[in-house]
Amino acid sequence: MILKFQEKGMSRSDSEMVVAKIAQYENLFVHFKVTEELGLQLPEDNDAFLLADAFIMFCSYAIFGSLPLLVYFLGLLNSLTDQDIFVISFLFTCLLLLALGIAKSFYTSISWFSSGLETIMMGISCASASYAVGTLIASYL
Repeated sequence: MILKFQEKGMSRSDSEMVVAKIAQYENLFVHFKVTEELGLQLPEDNDAFLLADAFIMFCSYAIFGSLPLLVYFLGLLNSLTDQDIFVISFLFTCLLLLALGIAKSFYTSISWFSSGLETIMMGISCASASYAVGTLIASYL
C-alpha cells in the first residue's frame, strides 16, 4: 500500500504514516486493499442485491452450462461419431468460456486476453478434476 501512495505522489515517510493509520481501522484497510490494489468492488450488504446476484449466477450456469450439451443433441441428429461430438463440444465450450472471460474483463482491470485465457484454463482445470474424481469413484464401484 505504501507503494500505491508513492505512485500517487506521496513521500515515503508520509505513505508509511498513512498506511499505519489506515491499518488501525480494519474495515477501511480491507476496503482499501480490495478496491485500490486489486481493482475489485466490494459487495453490498443488502439482501436484495445478494438474491439478484444469486439469481443471475443461477441463470448463467443454467444457460452456459447447457449450451455445450446442445452439441451432443445436435450431433446425435446428424449421426456424428462420439469423438467428433466430443471435439466440437470441447471447442464450443472453450469459445463460450472465452466469451465469458472477455465479458468479465469489462468489470475488472484485467485485459480481455488474460481474462479470457484465465477463464478457459480454469474451465479445463475444473473439468479435468471432475473427470478424475468421477473415474476414481467409478473404479471403486
